[in-house]
Amino acid sequence: MEIASITQINELNIGHSIVARALAVGLEKSVREMKTLISRK
Repeated sequence: MEIASITQINELNIGHSIVARALAVGLEKSVREMKTLISRK
């Protein structure tokens, strides 16, 4: 089940995920990846 499909969730805080990923791949790439994941429907 995708987290975003749970109707009881109003928002997702993704900042920690982006920063943690940035340690491995860089901030620009981690933000680009997150934007791609969010835009998928």
